[in-house]
Amino acid sequence: MSRNLDAIIFGASSYTGQFVIEEALEILKDFRWGIAGRNEKKLKRMLSDIEAKVKKDLSHVPIIIADVNDTSSLEIMAKQCRIVLNCCGPYNILGEPVVKACIDAGTHHVDITGEPQFIGNMLLKYNDLAKEKGVYIVYACGLESVPAELGVLFAEEHFGGIINSIELYMDVKQTQSDSNARQIFHTGTWNSLIYSFKYACEILKLERQLNKEKLPPTKPKLWLKPFPHQIETSHRYYCYFPATDKFVIERSQRYFYDSQKKRPIQFESYIGFRSFWLALLWPFYVILLLILSQFTWSRKALLRSPHLFSFGLVSAEKPLQSVQNSIEFAMTLKAKGRYHEVPDFVEPKKELVVRVSGKNPIYGVTSNAMLICAKTILNENSKMPEKGGVLSPASAFAKTQIIEEITRTKYGLKFDVIKT
Repeated sequence: MSRNLDAIIFGASSYTGQFVIEEALEILKDFRWGIAGRNEKKLKRMLSDIEAKVKKDLSHVPIIIADVNDTSSLEIMAKQCRIVLNCCGPYNILGEPVVKACIDAGTHHVDITGEPQFIGNMLLKYNDLAKEKGVYIVYACGLESVPAELGVLFAEEHFGGIINSIELYMDVKQTQSDSNARQIFHTGTWNSLIYSFKYACEILKLERQLNKEKLPPTKPKLWLKPFPHQIETSHRYYCYFPATDKFVIERSQRYFYDSQKKRPIQFESYIGFRSFWLALLWPFYVILLLILSQFTWSRKALLRSPHLFSFGLVSAEKPLQSVQNSIEFAMTLKAKGRYHEVPDFVEPKKELVVRVSGKNPIYGVTSNAMLICAKTILNENSKMPEKGGVLSPASAFAKTQIIEEITRTKYGLKFDVIKT
């Protein structure tokens, strides 16, 4: 079967998938691409809605019918293109059949998962097979974890020495304050979070399987700050943020050590709150969700009533575009290290502060990041690891022009050096 398309957006009728399609009109304008899902009527209706919004004729966009419960349909889809952009989550439940179909077909794959358990399982099951096939399976190509991964690469590029540790401080603010502005997440995003919490206990087991060989010790050790604290560049209070970014960045650092014997960078991440008390209560809220996700009855309650358990942040209705565009985010990365290679007992005295920022992070940045990752694979695979594999964004794209590319898009990222 000929590969008549460069890219296929799978799970196109999902809320995030619709963002990806809309942004693909510009980002993938020089490529042949189509959309895929299990419901043809829904896909056609969604295309019609986008047509009306952007005032463009989309009748030329191919529609492929594929279902995660139908292996043959996934194989047929994967054989028609060079890369699949998989928007169909939760990935812990729905992701593996698509990955397997892509590897079997020799087709590249990117996703926007924020589920460490899915990432770990794909690494264990398919990394060697993907290498044999010369296929790139690049995970976490959305808000988690492209901004953080590229932020670390940007910090390394401008550090002028050897980085020992990086602390990431995440800030989110919203400029719109009407009654509808509180609903910023769609239930699909919430469901992925809850299922990620459900399988949280697997992470330790996966870590042991993935990290059979210990990394060399790096000193001084970067200790987690467990209590609310402030930093000099902000008046907010920061608390530990158990995001997927840490897991993904640690996978990247291990990859660079294994492949290049490069010194691993230690990493921790925090999220900011205006109030000290909110920062203090945040860990207890996360722990509560984690516990409730473990039991069938309470997990069903979380999935059935996301509006209640998220304090109004999650809704089954589509969040308003104006609301999404009113959200801005910034990641401040504080890097510490040494000017050159010296023994570990020498105190790191060199510092650098960089910032990665943008607007509409949840769906705008996610869709743009996913498309730019796919475009980079299509255009710059000669600069990527030659054998393929299951890779993080940084390990896949470290030698490409992805930072420059992602600054040019509608919901692109901005990279700044704040302090040297």
